[in-house]
Amino acid sequence: MNGFLVALIGISVVFFALVLIFVALTLFDRIDRWMIERNKEPELEPDAYNLPKAAAAPAPAPVVEEGISAEVVAAIGAAIVAAFDQTVQVKTIRYRREAANPQWHLQGRVAHVSSRNLTKKPRHR
Repeated sequence: MNGFLVALIGISVVFFALVLIFVALTLFDRIDRWMIERNKEPELEPDAYNLPKAAAAPAPAPVVEEGISAEVVAAIGAAIVAAFDQTVQVKTIRYRREAANPQWHLQGRVAHVSSRNLTKKPRHR
């Protein structure tokens, strides 16, 4: 019975600590969002300056090399937007003509292999 009580108290303390951590993280997230909203400058409409609304000009299409399909262009654009987490404008897409420098590749392999301990040492028991 004594062991069960110790286990019950231990599990209760762990769950209480997890709940406290969850509450703290949620609170920090809300404070962060509140700070971002507070520091954001208000966006004024063109009417606020008594200016006529300008028609949104369509973004120019990227210059795409021959042989690159529209699906690849769309995938590249989506990957860039996902990586930067904001709207971007792709100006040019082209294939890389020359091969990458193999010296960097070889140096990376040498560094990786040399980072491992390849010598066998007998275990002392």
